[in-house]
Amino acid sequence: MQGVEARAGRSKVLLLADDINERGGIRTRVLGEISAVSDHSDILLVVKTCARNLHIIQRTRDEIRASYQGTRTVFVPFLPHQDLPILKELFTAANCLLLFLVGLVLSHSWRPDSIYSHNMECSSSALALGRLLGLPMTADLHGDEVEENVANNGWRKGGFRNRIWRRWLKQVIVRSPLAVCVSERHKRHLEGAYGRLKPSIVIPCCISASCFPADEDLNEARKDLAFANHDYALLYCGSAFKYQMLDEMVRLFRKLRSDGENCAILLLISDAGSLGAVRRMFTDSELSSVRMKSVAHESVIAYAHLADIALLFREDTLFNNISSPTKFAEYLCAGLPVLMTQGIGDYSDIVKQQNIGSIVDLPRLSEPGYATGIVRELMAKGPFKERCREYFLGNLAWNSYQEPLLRAFSVGKG
Repeated sequence: MQGVEARAGRSKVLLLADDINERGGIRTRVLGEISAVSDHSDILLVVKTCARNLHIIQRTRDEIRASYQGTRTVFVPFLPHQDLPILKELFTAANCLLLFLVGLVLSHSWRPDSIYSHNMECSSSALALGRLLGLPMTADLHGDEVEENVANNGWRKGGFRNRIWRRWLKQVIVRSPLAVCVSERHKRHLEGAYGRLKPSIVIPCCISASCFPADEDLNEARKDLAFANHDYALLYCGSAFKYQMLDEMVRLFRKLRSDGENCAILLLISDAGSLGAVRRMFTDSELSSVRMKSVAHESVIAYAHLADIALLFREDTLFNNISSPTKFAEYLCAGLPVLMTQGIGDYSDIVKQQNIGSIVDLPRLSEPGYATGIVRELMAKGPFKERCREYFLGNLAWNSYQEPLLRAFSVGKG
């Protein structure tokens, strides 16, 4: 890392991040954090990654080189363990050790002032580095990885593996000098389940205020997936994973159509391989009112301008109750009110308090007229665009959190 030198008055931060891919929000969060602090900090970003994401890695490296002169990037290969559950802990430990060794070598030549880490694995390596080198560190915790495995990977709450990971996560939380949580509910959960956070701050998953699409991007989106002869369009962007409840969104759309609503639905699916399965969720007669596409994450907001109402459904699990979906910020940036299920992080309360959306009661979708009533009530609350964008700019844009992020990235300095 020759040539990376701290300029006067700037902190030097070693930033350890998880695998950067299109399915999760880690890439968006890491780049957003860098954008918020890059004018005040020199950052050495160390990312553990796997071969299947090489194209995303190169794009990320190019973006960082073009936009953030004080940031350099090192990519570390890691052993994927999602498909090898029996060896998960063994592979995880090996990945933590490799990340620790790489961080140790880089720290010897670069001499950071502090360490900033994402999630449990990276934070475990960061804690060891911080103790060895006498450096303060911050753990950016996106959720509860134990509850994520319970909700999405079938782990038993009282199982042996669950107990191991819970103790591991507790060590990260209790021993980290500063913890960053993604919602107030997330913070309260970690305090209650694992012990006192000392101290902690809440920074939700945001996007850059510069994400407003250019006119040419909007025109390209309209040419690509424009709707015609529909009164309004629903939007969903994200994966086709079960916990996203895409089947319930289709049920809502179908109920609206059966009630005589002249509506359409736009589905921006992150995994192109899932498009076939999603298409089969609709009947042939419904497909004339359906548009679906796999688009680059950077294009989501331009396509979102084609819709009128955004959908954010999640299964009612603890993992989702403490979450902070990035798509909420993206929807509001596009000026869309959000129709969502109850219990998604802090947002289920925010949409009602700020009048930027509504809560749908999924068991009531079978009731005659319920779906149409809640959508028409939401549409009658307009105009939404300015209200949604104002809330986004004040609460879900990265530059709104520059001060707490600078404190988190420079913890212990000065």
